[in-house]
Amino acid sequence: MHATGLGVSKSNQAKALVYYMFSALGGNPLAQMAMGYRYYAGIAVPQNCENALSYYEKAADKVAEGFKFSTGLAIQRIRLTDEMEPSSTNAVTTPMDQNLIEYYRFLAEKGDVSAQVGLGQLYLTGGRGVEQNFELANKYFSSAAEAGHAGAFAFLGKMYLDGTHVTPQDNTTAFNFFLRSADKAAQHYKLAVERHATAQAMFNLGLMHEQGLGITRDLHLAKRFYDMAAEQSSDAAVPVALALAKLAVLFLLERINKNPVVQLLEQYLGPNWDMFAMTVFAGVPLILFARWRRHNMP
Repeated sequence: MHATGLGVSKSNQAKALVYYMFSALGGNPLAQMAMGYRYYAGIAVPQNCENALSYYEKAADKVAEGFKFSTGLAIQRIRLTDEMEPSSTNAVTTPMDQNLIEYYRFLAEKGDVSAQVGLGQLYLTGGRGVEQNFELANKYFSSAAEAGHAGAFAFLGKMYLDGTHVTPQDNTTAFNFFLRSADKAAQHYKLAVERHATAQAMFNLGLMHEQGLGITRDLHLAKRFYDMAAEQSSDAAVPVALALAKLAVLFLLERINKNPVVQLLEQYLGPNWDMFAMTVFAGVPLILFARWRRHNMP
């Protein structure tokens, strides 16, 4: 509480340090991990790798001891990507524990791609007590992408598709990232952790084909990618249904435009023949009404 300022008037790192230290001396592994990271990063204490290592070893020994006398795992790792899911009851509204964020930063620096993607999401959207930071989001997504994480490619594509001051809007770059995400996730199709990333990449590819963003517009390919997104994740059912309904209207308009009668009208009246037709159809009733009124006036 004193570390983050939650439930107290303001953050007080000195008090937080005292509580962490006594708790760590009492054998609390979470406090030992927090102290280890503080000495590693130099948070409210002089940076000291030896002290950091000592606290981490104590925490590891505690966990190992618990594992020996239990029938299952001593701890269950919390997936930061799950914490960031919109369906989570904690998402956006409840601030995350600062020590948990520090723990995932440590994991990300050690090369944990899941932690990198989770932190990237956290900084991309902001919230949960963390300020939006596109530089850090891009940093973590790029690190995970270098390791071949499909979700990281998808999020980088989204950043370039929307455009930020760090990732200027670029449809071609976004398209390439979405393709790499889809290809990478397809290699690990059976892994549930990749399915959401696949669905997101597929949906974005469908959108780009539908609107011709950086590529040739192709409604048939758009429908194919939308269908694949729906197959990959049930969460995509609603947005895919709306996208397919819009595609149905576009297909209808495309058929109308290919009609020989319509093409003949465009040939003789120009591309704005529909405006001319609307004027005629609107004027005919007015003329008929005027003639009827003149005929029936005394």
